[in-house]
Amino acid sequence: MFKPKLRQLPYKSRIVVAYPGMGLNNGAPVLDLKDGELTEVQNGYSGAYPSFEVRPPRSNYATALTTPKGMGKRQDDYLVVQDGTAWKKWNTTSEEWDSLASELTSADCDIIDFMDKTILVNGTDKKYWDGSASGDISDMPASHFLAVHRNRLYTANTGNQNLNISALRKYDDFSTAGDAATIVVETRDGGGCTGLVQYRDHIIFFKATAMLELFGTNPNNWQMQVASEQIGCISHRSIVEVNGILYFLSNEGVRAYGGGSDPELISFNVQGYIDDMDRTRRAAAGTDGRRYYISLPVSNDGNVLLVYDTLTKTWMAEDDTAIIAF
Repeated sequence: MFKPKLRQLPYKSRIVVAYPGMGLNNGAPVLDLKDGELTEVQNGYSGAYPSFEVRPPRSNYATALTTPKGMGKRQDDYLVVQDGTAWKKWNTTSEEWDSLASELTSADCDIIDFMDKTILVNGTDKKYWDGSASGDISDMPASHFLAVHRNRLYTANTGNQNLNISALRKYDDFSTAGDAATIVVETRDGGGCTGLVQYRDHIIFFKATAMLELFGTNPNNWQMQVASEQIGCISHRSIVEVNGILYFLSNEGVRAYGGGSDPELISFNVQGYIDDMDRTRRAAAGTDGRRYYISLPVSNDGNVLLVYDTLTKTWMAEDDTAIIAF
């Protein structure tokens, strides 16, 4: 009969201190996670990093909209929105929405201030509001996106490759020879514009798989440079500048761009959500001055609000709120 000899084996132990506030990571194998990283989180907040904290509460502002299509502001004085077919501003005195224009096409819009005008475009309508009266802009190409640089208004459309530039200080002049201009932004894919932004004293024109930069201030010195013909933006409303860095959503995930090199992919830690992203619906992003918030559409008509802390380089998830615009 075999009788094993039992003996006491030495062992070691250690106390593991985990701080469950070092961010979300659902893009790496579980065994590769750092102490404190979470595979799943809801309503997390990085304010007490590396400790975990629940996000601050939200509060309602203004009364509910029926069919929100876009949001903007006028000179930090008024909140303006397109609600279905109506353009409205919030009246803080009467606490109700005042109508600026009606019978618009019910489509996603872009809103921007230029000189003393607030401009709205939605691919069909081209409207202005000067603080007292609103009207149509006749001499402007049909546009989905707006940007302002050095006293000129820039517009673009998803259906073509044109970058339209207004005459100097004119919101309603896109045809004066030698002053206004249209630049055809040609790339290998031939696609239309997907985003437009002013960044670091120049204009960036995005396509789904390309990124081009326009430098200069007038027809005599405009110069278009290709930043990438592999990397682009798939949602205009995902483009947000935070502390000098431009963040946007590409086909591969969220990228950060500071100029001079390819935009860096920074969303590896939320790859689980990126893999589930629904590209048929638009993402929307915003910032509180430190964090990049992006409401990402995912499969089965769902959404997830992801938050990237630009100081700690960590991700958190808040909830499933479907945000149209920030």
